[in-house]
Amino acid sequence: MLDDPAYGRANLLRITDSDDSACFPAHFRHDVLALANRCATHDEFCGSRLKTALRETDYRDLRALCLTGYMTREDALLKYLARSHLL
Repeated sequence: MLDDPAYGRANLLRITDSDDSACFPAHFRHDVLALANRCATHDEFCGSRLKTALRETDYRDLRALCLTGYMTREDALLKYLARSHLL
C-alpha cells in the first residue's frame, strides 16, 4: 500500500472529520483510509501534521509522503532521541 500510486496526492479528493475523534478519513479516488488524528506528543506524523502534509505536499505515494523530512531536523525520531540526554 505504501508504494501504490493510487494513494498519491493526485488521487486525494478530500479529508473529512469523523464521529470518531481518534481518526480522520482521507478520501482517495478508489478508497478511503482512516488515519490517526491523535495529538502528536513527540512530533509524530499524525493529526494536524499529517493532514497538512496530505493536503500541501506533492507525493507520488504514501512512502514518498512519509519520507518527506526523513533524517532532517523535522524528523520526529531524531528529535526524540536527541532530547533524552537533556533530561
